[in-house]
Amino acid sequence: MLSFLLLAATLTLPPDTSTHTFDKGLQVEGVARGGRRPVNTDHVVAGLVDGSINLLAVKEGDNVTPEAAWKPVEAKDGAFAPGKGATYLLLRVSSDEERVMMLDASGHTMVYVNNEPRMGDPYGSGYASLPVHLLKGDNVLLFGHAGRGPVRATLRRPQAELMISDRDLTFPDILPGMSRALVAVPVVNAGTSTRTLAVSTQADGADVWSAPFTLAPCSIAKLPLAVNLPAGGKPGDRISFRVSILDRGVPLAEQSFSLARVAAESTHKRTFMSRIDSSVQYMSIVPPPKATAAPALVLSLHGASVEATSQAGSYAQRPDTVIACPTNRRPYGFDWEDWGRIDALESMDLVRAWYNTDPTRQYLTGHSMGGHGTWNLGVLYPERFAAIAPSAGWLSFDSYASAGGPPYAPDTAMGRVFQNARATSMTLDYFENLRGKGIFILHGDADDNVPVGQARDARAALDKLGIAYGHHEQPGAGHWWDDDKPGAACLDWPAIWETFAASSLQPNAKAAVRPPLDARGFVEGTFKRAFDRSFTLVYSTAGTPDVNAWSLAKARYDAEQWWYRGNGNARILSDSMFMQNPLEGNVILYGNAETNRAWGLVMDTDAAISGGELLLAGRSLKGDDLACLMCVPRKDAPGALAAVIGGTGLRGMRATERLNYFTSGTGFPGTMIFRAGLWRNGFDSVEAAGNNTEPVWK
Repeated sequence: MLSFLLLAATLTLPPDTSTHTFDKGLQVEGVARGGRRPVNTDHVVAGLVDGSINLLAVKEGDNVTPEAAWKPVEAKDGAFAPGKGATYLLLRVSSDEERVMMLDASGHTMVYVNNEPRMGDPYGSGYASLPVHLLKGDNVLLFGHAGRGPVRATLRRPQAELMISDRDLTFPDILPGMSRALVAVPVVNAGTSTRTLAVSTQADGADVWSAPFTLAPCSIAKLPLAVNLPAGGKPGDRISFRVSILDRGVPLAEQSFSLARVAAESTHKRTFMSRIDSSVQYMSIVPPPKATAAPALVLSLHGASVEATSQAGSYAQRPDTVIACPTNRRPYGFDWEDWGRIDALESMDLVRAWYNTDPTRQYLTGHSMGGHGTWNLGVLYPERFAAIAPSAGWLSFDSYASAGGPPYAPDTAMGRVFQNARATSMTLDYFENLRGKGIFILHGDADDNVPVGQARDARAALDKLGIAYGHHEQPGAGHWWDDDKPGAACLDWPAIWETFAASSLQPNAKAAVRPPLDARGFVEGTFKRAFDRSFTLVYSTAGTPDVNAWSLAKARYDAEQWWYRGNGNARILSDSMFMQNPLEGNVILYGNAETNRAWGLVMDTDAAISGGELLLAGRSLKGDDLACLMCVPRKDAPGALAAVIGGTGLRGMRATERLNYFTSGTGFPGTMIFRAGLWRNGFDSVEAAGNNTEPVWK
């Protein structure tokens, strides 16, 4: 039986109640200064880190800052309206027993459940239903508003301890001749223990077994699976298959799904296994109306909130041309930067192989966020594209999303380290690489989403460099516009195709201004590189109970962020499990040299991080409030990387919880050392930072 305690009121629910939607809470406004920056301030996070905020004791009128106090708030039709500025919503629930409930919530960036961070649903996708561990007695849920709309929150009893979810599936269409399909299915562990399980898929009597997988307590993982397909069939048929989860041969959960057969010449989805994280991703393809030798390849990038299937549906088929629409890993994803950029290039390489496309006729286009991706990939990879055509595209975060906001970083030696870590986001710095390319710029002159000034600024930059281009501003048109012809006019525009037809990729094409990219497409020497090459998240078991609990919770939170933001598959293992079977690829360790048993195996660095002290480049820093991000070569696996997310004590470790390294437009150096006071003091608390060089010290 659950009861819900808010302020002085207690609501006692009937024993048979299986769900409850929150309708009362406490709210505080204007307590953070966030954005697409690696260092932000947040007084609620600061209070949780230094212990000055005890969520169980918070009451109406308590101040977070002199100007911001908690006040009562009620939901209207189950929705808590966002406040002014950065807002937190505190809800309490009292349980008469320890139990796991499913938290169905939306409109929040994240939520602390009894001080443990969990992923939110800022885009209202509806698939971020998470199992949460409630303790006997009082529990606290603290939601960070996403600013996109109201917060809704419901707790419901899980149907079983282990469940297969149908909320977030990645499935392909089945083309003639396909014998195997790659799919991805979420699996939920609503228990409080780690589970190592087996999974099989069965279609037409043929079983496919995957390697055993491990699920952390109260977690969700999107599993990549293969399905053997029966021969024969025709377009329109459906192929049924069953996914089974087993423990020592005993089925614990089963669910049936189906795939659709389609004609080879129809617009369709294809799946592939990403080299980033061994997850299953999809792309949508518009093939030519009939097969042709060495067709042209057009890579088309979708806008924010748009699925690749919708992007493909905006095109009419074109003879002798394959139009490939990658996903950016999610409809919002990574703005075609970071892992979104790599997804686009992985998709492009696969389509080149599948269709044997003409290497001299490769073109790039996209709308809105995809227009930004067109500018960004076009200038960073000029050797790949003969022509580019951004539609309603913005140039950079500084010119569009962050215009008029606080500076990204201070103009100091330390600040420039952080600036350099996001160098590839500065699209205009590489416009020289467009010389000799076909360029067509399309925009509506009444666009109220991406101002037409973005297109005009791009044209001014090209004019200054003496680079030729074509352009069109549609009179009176907004962000998305169309006509009565096949294909969406703001994408499938005739002059774009004319530009492509007149452009051919030269065999010696190269960048005149060399972008600071490594071979995998990340900024050289930076921290984000760690989340690549089928990485594994390794939490500690050799620390104190509090430190080990933090380590597991932080690894799970990062895995949830990766899944939600990147449609990803992040493996979570304890240090002991990893030591028994050190997996290939990159490794991220949580904790420090004393708390994480895998440190000595994988870390190849002179840095020493232990209880109360951090040694780096001959300098010693002391205190339990030091936090660390670090990415170095992996000692036991040449070519792979090892990273650390941790600190010298629990305060320092907790200070890493809300760093936004999965947010596009943020650059994190390969080494970043800071004090826990960062959440109040910003860059003043950064002690050292560096990218593949000796660190810059405070």
